Amino acid sequence: MKQRSSKVDNGSLSRKLQVRRYMLDRLSSRSELRVLDCCAGERVIWERLRKEYPVKSYLGLDIKPRRSGVVRIDSARWLRQVDWHANVIDVDTYGDPWRHWLAILEKAREPVAVFLTAGCGWGGLSEHQDELYKSAGLRPEWHDRIQRNSPALMEYLTRSILTRKPASDIITQEIVSIASVRSCATYYGVRMERS
Repeated sequence: MKQRSSKVDNGSLSRKLQVRRYMLDRLSSRSELRVLDCCAGERVIWERLRKEYPVKSYLGLDIKPRRSGVVRIDSARWLRQVDWHANVIDVDTYGDPWRHWLAILEKAREPVAVFLTAGCGWGGLSEHQDELYKSAGLRPEWHDRIQRNSPALMEYLTRSILTRKPASDIITQEIVSIASVRSCATYYGVRMERS
């Protein structure tokens, strides 16, 4: 018998859309949107949003595309290697958007709105874990204990990474979040502008 995955694409679609609409309302009046959809999947989110907002260009990336028009690639690596010019970046992962986020912070050169879906735990952060814990004033060896026993410290680490300064003159102007009702995911919207 085939076991069904507990991961559900767009399980809290209304909440994901709520965060995106909030940020897009602040952007769309100023410019046409150039969207980079890093975990595009079936493109459900952006098919809806394209009907509501002026999208000048759209590029969908996914490690396992399930629909034509989505480029098969590791989008976190693509963000690090390509000089992109998106003003909207959507990272709707199943759990760990931090590789993408760190690449965005390294390469962002113009105002951008970023959407991140963060699930339970920080399992995929191993390559950046020590650096993040040190920047938050914590000892890296506390990782397992914190993840298991302290949601408040996990929230502190999340806020620490979300408020890191990008490499350019872009600064974070606003962060919004909403938790999923169905899962332990949190949906973030981050707006970065020139300082």
